[in-house]
Amino acid sequence: MSSQMIKKAMLLTAMMTGLSLGAEAIVPVKIEARLRQASPKFKGYRISWAYGRKPALYSYSAVQTGRFKHSATANQTYSGLKRKGVRAVAQQYVGWGRATAYWHCQ
Repeated sequence: MSSQMIKKAMLLTAMMTGLSLGAEAIVPVKIEARLRQASPKFKGYRISWAYGRKPALYSYSAVQTGRFKHSATANQTYSGLKRKGVRAVAQQYVGWGRATAYWHCQ
């Protein structure tokens, strides 16, 4: 996913939910049937984010950064806010339903 697409998703999410983009970012993504790796930017720094379907029936999201507190969400399962350097992982059974992944930094 390109950084331009991520910025558009962040802006659309902020407009739809009334979030401020100054201090936080929450980015939703529709997921295809495989794991993907991304390096989106938050406040000019890249973060590591893996998301997708894990063995085809589970929604999966994992994020890690050494600079910010962060969390991952897979559909409705929240990893909890993690401190710098600790990997945040969320996984939820969705069957053949829609899988959505999010990352959050603050």
